Amino acid sequence: MQRYDDRARLVFHFAREESEATGEHRVSPAHLLLALLRTEGGAGELLAAAGASLTDWRGALKAQAPAGPRPSSDAPMITPDARRVMETAAELARRQRSVVVAPQHILLALLTLAQKEAAGDLRRLLARLPTPLEVLRERVLALPLPAADSRREGLTEESLRALREMIQRAQEADFRSPEVPSRAEILGIILTSGAEPLLGDLEPLVYGRLTGETVDEAEKHLLLTQLLALALHRSA
Repeated sequence: MQRYDDRARLVFHFAREESEATGEHRVSPAHLLLALLRTEGGAGELLAAAGASLTDWRGALKAQAPAGPRPSSDAPMITPDARRVMETAAELARRQRSVVVAPQHILLALLTLAQKEAAGDLRRLLARLPTPLEVLRERVLALPLPAADSRREGLTEESLRALREMIQRAQEADFRSPEVPSRAEILGIILTSGAEPLLGDLEPLVYGRLTGETVDEAEKHLLLTQLLALALHRSA
């Protein structure tokens, strides 16, 4: 099963922020599209080059947001269409034989949804692009496949902030909520993202997970494998 790379996980985080910024309490495909514009790398850059404007799209979504009081729950709910996008992204990654699900697969899934169904806000946002969707799709397909353990030099401050908030939210939920990554996934995000400033914050978590009696052998093996991959990268 493919895992989401660190940039794809940031898409989820940014999508939640966008849902709140546009006055909604649900993460829809349109919010995933806005989140892609905030993500470093190919998918976001292709959208910007195609004429996408984060300010314009935010304004359009905010104008269409339903009026009324916001729900009292803390975390925005993920709509069925947004879940379908993520399932389609994973399937597209498998078809491309990609080792991870990356933002480019999420963008391809959004374009697929917009072409096949009456996708509402998503279709209206994409219709604002001067670039035809088929041309955009061809450009996304031309992007190189992401590597399993690709590491970037120097994450932006926004990305570091988002990662810290993701870790904090997961810790507050004791890693038990389906809406947050597990302990092993959090560590994998840090080790594969190149977010060196966050490694120190993870030391107690890593030590506790490797020495705790309640951790099964499979999770210990995963953590040790991720740590070994980081050590090999540093020695290269």
